[in-house]
Amino acid sequence: MGHSYGGVVITEAGNDPKVVGLVYVAAPVPSDGESVASVTKPFPPSPLGNEVLADADGFLTVTPKGIAEDLAQDLSDKEKQLLTASGPWAGISAGIRRSLTYCL
Repeated sequence: MGHSYGGVVITEAGNDPKVVGLVYVAAPVPSDGESVASVTKPFPPSPLGNEVLADADGFLTVTPKGIAEDLAQDLSDKEKQLLTASGPWAGISAGIRRSLTYCL
């Protein structure tokens, strides 16, 4: 199952012959040769997009501004601080990193 950006990740995992099905929940479903950038190009950019930063190792972190204003705006200040302190959140492969960097 993939939610949000996880849809791109599970699409790649779906190439494994052991995988019998994929479930996408509010997630992009790229076809062969598509990237995050090509799937999302017809739509306006997400406010959070500029607040997701990849480090040199390919780990993603959301800026404190992005957490406060776009990701967790309905959480308490204490919960926002916890989210900020718990990053980076996701490791991404080199291939996906190229797509993500192009998209951002």
